Amino acid sequence: MSTILGIDIGATKIDVIVRRGTKTLSQRKFKTPSDPGLLTQLLSSIAEENSQKYRAYKVGIASAGIIDRDSVAVVRCATLPALE
Repeated sequence: MSTILGIDIGATKIDVIVRRGTKTLSQRKFKTPSDPGLLTQLLSSIAEENSQKYRAYKVGIASAGIIDRDSVAVVRCATLPALE
């Protein structure tokens, strides 16, 4: 059964969950950094830690904003300017 890492990036907090089937293995919250470099660093750290600890190689990310389909980049996000 696959282990999945879910990340929900909000304006004030980032919710992280790791699930295997219907079982929750881990659930954490982080304050959303306003600095783009710190946000990137935090997301990278979350992915690295959970891929090693739980072998979570499938990732789902949710974020407010408009995502460009071709570049998979955030084009506009009023609540999360660090993502632009």
